[in-house]
Amino acid sequence: MHDQKSMKRIIKVIAISLIAIIVTVLIYIFFFMPTYNWYTEIDFGNNYTLEMDKSIYYRSFNGTTKKYNWYYVVKDKVEKYNFDKRWIIAKSNKHYWIIDKSIPVNLNDSSTFDSIVEKSQYLNKSYSYRIIKSGLVGPLDSLSFEQSREKHKIPTNLKLK
Repeated sequence: MHDQKSMKRIIKVIAISLIAIIVTVLIYIFFFMPTYNWYTEIDFGNNYTLEMDKSIYYRSFNGTTKKYNWYYVVKDKVEKYNFDKRWIIAKSNKHYWIIDKSIPVNLNDSSTFDSIVEKSQYLNKSYSYRIIKSGLVGPLDSLSFEQSREKHKIPTNLKLK
């Protein structure tokens, strides 16, 4: 009889502990997960990121919705890159790119953006998207990339990896 009471108490403690853990996890998911970015592969700093689709984005946190807004900077698939406090250098499958992170991005200024129209590979229609061009140098070929590096005095130890 005594062992049965002890066993019931142990089961009750375990059940209460499990419920407490589940509630804690649910609270964490509800309050903190909407602001977490699951797609970021590399955070370059100054709100620039390399995402899982291998594009470079500029992200801006919206305090009202508590979510990030994402803007393309380099839509091409980035194969190599490197960065420091000021610069991001990248090589996509087609071109080279340089991003000066010290140049402010004003999302309220339409001159910050270029609109790009592309024809869909799969659908018989075109679509458009905006690219942030503030601080962006590119697309460049390899010679223009090296000339731009020299012109902007990008450190020679910053190599594409």
